[in-house]
Amino acid sequence: MDKVKVLAGLALGAMVIGCSNPAKEFKAELEAIDSLQTIVEVNKIGIDSIDVEEMNALAEEVDRQYTFVTENFKDTTARAFWVRDVSYYKGVMKTFTHFASGQEKVKKELAENEKQLSTLRNSIEDGKLERPEVEKYLKEEVHAVQQTQMHYNKIVPNLADQRKLYKEFKPKMDSVEALIRATAE
Repeated sequence: MDKVKVLAGLALGAMVIGCSNPAKEFKAELEAIDSLQTIVEVNKIGIDSIDVEEMNALAEEVDRQYTFVTENFKDTTARAFWVRDVSYYKGVMKTFTHFASGQEKVKKELAENEKQLSTLRNSIEDGKLERPEVEKYLKEEVHAVQQTQMHYNKIVPNLADQRKLYKEFKPKMDSVEALIRATAE
């Protein structure tokens, strides 16, 4: 009789476990994972749409030209040039340099976010995690995606505006560089 009760209890427990649906139990958490995965995908598309080789070349050229002009242009009375043009060009240089140095790191972070979110989703759907673990891991993934988003925002969204400024200020810097070279001869 005791064996029957134990077996019946085990069978009932197996049925309850088998009938529980992690997708229903963790619906909000799975939706949060979907949202995080969307953010990661959008960021991957954004960073992949930028020609890295072109940006590296632009970063090197702007850095070279900025350094040359600031070291060799001696007209301190050209206040508007120093305050406006050189300051904007320095902003362009910083943005291009940040992208060139940071884009690989962001791509790796996005790949890791994608992998971790997929693993968390699979673990939830397979019923491998209890609520406290799901909450803990989801919180960690939210934080990881936020960190990656912060790094992404430092290098990508500002790039379009800085490229416009580059097109505006590059001819001015070219003419100042040519003037410096002509007067140095």
